[in-house]
Amino acid sequence: MDKLWKKEGASCVFVNLCLFAGNSEKAEDGWENLSLYESCKDNQHSTELRMKGNVKFRLGLWTDAMDFSNQSLCFAEVNSENVTLAYANRSECFFRMEKYHEALIDIELAESSNISSRLMSKLDQIQQKSMASNENAKKCGKNEKSQGTEKCEIDKTNECPKVKMNFEQNRNYPCMANVLDIESNQNFGRHLIAKCDIPVGQTVLIEEDFVSMRVDDELVCGTCSKPKMNFIACANCTEAVFCNSDCMKRNLTHKWECGTIFAQLHYRMRFHIQAILLAVGTFGTVERLMEFVENVLLEDPDEVPPSLNNAQLKALFDTDEKQRFLMHLVLHHFLVIKTNSIISKNPWSTISVFNVLSMLNHSCVPNIYHPRKGNQQYCVTIRPVKKGEQLFISYLPINNELLYEERNEKFTSTWGFSCICEKCRGFKKPIEPNSIISDSNFQFIVENFNIEGNRDKLPILMENCIIFLNNFGNTPCSNEILMIVTIFVVLYIETLS
Repeated sequence: MDKLWKKEGASCVFVNLCLFAGNSEKAEDGWENLSLYESCKDNQHSTELRMKGNVKFRLGLWTDAMDFSNQSLCFAEVNSENVTLAYANRSECFFRMEKYHEALIDIELAESSNISSRLMSKLDQIQQKSMASNENAKKCGKNEKSQGTEKCEIDKTNECPKVKMNFEQNRNYPCMANVLDIESNQNFGRHLIAKCDIPVGQTVLIEEDFVSMRVDDELVCGTCSKPKMNFIACANCTEAVFCNSDCMKRNLTHKWECGTIFAQLHYRMRFHIQAILLAVGTFGTVERLMEFVENVLLEDPDEVPPSLNNAQLKALFDTDEKQRFLMHLVLHHFLVIKTNSIISKNPWSTISVFNVLSMLNHSCVPNIYHPRKGNQQYCVTIRPVKKGEQLFISYLPINNELLYEERNEKFTSTWGFSCICEKCRGFKKPIEPNSIISDSNFQFIVENFNIEGNRDKLPILMENCIIFLNNFGNTPCSNEILMIVTIFVVLYIETLS
């Protein structure tokens, strides 16, 4: 779009992009419709949700019962007994799921609210059982699945990952290792390269989302997107919950989203709105953001996104000059997000944008894998990387079976490029798998890989994968190498869980 960041003649007002997009009438109508939405606390509705949860609880459906308890908490009027009952019911769900640490936290939340002596007597029993079970689980090192499908996660938090970077932090970009550097050229744009040889199995980047959005409709923390936590609810709306008071304080955008239709919008529209609000929150005021944009070099995009409307945004951008600026800001964010967002499927489906990780380019035979834990992405080497080589991730699942034409149709339609990696160019020399198949590490991995049946062998399986991939990872790609890469990825994910 050649009109992006262009101004009307000699004025300081940006051009009206809606006139060029052909949807100015639609854009003007959106604000009023959104302002009709109301988000009000309602104890009656809270009680109805709690009763539905009680039915699920009696059926032994602990997860479903907890979902209703969380919804009941959202609608509960501040300082009412409904808040306490929601915490109490949720603590029982955690207890039945053998998540004793979480059950104890909810009991503390209930005690600090408007709790009756009758309910406190009931919670005392759960508290004593949870404390005893929690201590027993610690002594036994228990981390087994319960009778249902829920996994006991005693004393485990996403804030304390087992995996750390294998190198010192980069001075300018603390999220990545000092063995990496950022370069830029005409062919690849900004990208990451290795400053020295990096073997397989090295975690070289751990980065928190700049902005992210859950793709599903599950109730999650409004700051870090974690599900099934000891949520506390926003006091002013029925849509937002947070892991704790720290997550609530760290949130930079909910003050504008609160009480609006934001949570009812499609996740992609919410993603773009939150990116804009985060930009405003980062600079403090719209005026400071506008001043910053005026002083940076802006690229010319070539596509206009759908209309982006939010009542709280209208309050922020309250003049014609600011609203024109918002049009261009939204378009710029749309184009950046379209080509730089990352969809994660594990542990839940999330769309995210990162400051550094989003610079990684694609290869169908990548040397980096990037699993997710909590609100962070981890980058680990899965093939040896030589000094000066670029780091690549795969924009598609590593073990995908798409044909060349199918892959490149996806690349061109979604990201606007054609892949010219080793796999897409075709191998220039025949593959000789005999030395691979006869390799002792390869044979050990194939014979022993079974996560559920051989968890004790995971460390030695990891070691064998690393040795094998360091020996064969830079040879022409084959099904055997891709199989070991896939196994290594599964094992690495296990170390994050």
